[in-house]
Amino acid sequence: MAQYTLYAYAIGLESHRIADQLVERFHGFIASREWRCPEVWTINQQRTDGDWELGLNLSLPEPHDEPLDWYSDVEAIVAFCTELRREYQQDFVIGIADARTGCGEDIIEVGSGQPAYEYLRRFIGVFPPS
Repeated sequence: MAQYTLYAYAIGLESHRIADQLVERFHGFIASREWRCPEVWTINQQRTDGDWELGLNLSLPEPHDEPLDWYSDVEAIVAFCTELRREYQQDFVIGIADARTGCGEDIIEVGSGQPAYEYLRRFIGVFPPS
């Protein structure tokens, strides 16, 4: 099991109708591409009325052991959430969870504006090639 997991979850989801549609879309998205980081899965668990985790998780590679072009998986997830935002008017949060501590940290939101790709890159520690 990887120490760090990137998550992309719907924010403030209230409709079961849209949840079912989003789950189908996430399953289709996962199946539609070849992943550099092979552990990617859909999450759909409603803990309480106000706490619903729906989206996907991606196990991140260990630092200094990353496969070539692994960050393209992260970019694809953000682009997919942007597409879903346009279609469903549903915002998403992208963050990282640490399996050792059990803590997670939201990094960016995918809402009506342009996602903060550069901030996400810097936060994760991926810099453009020089």
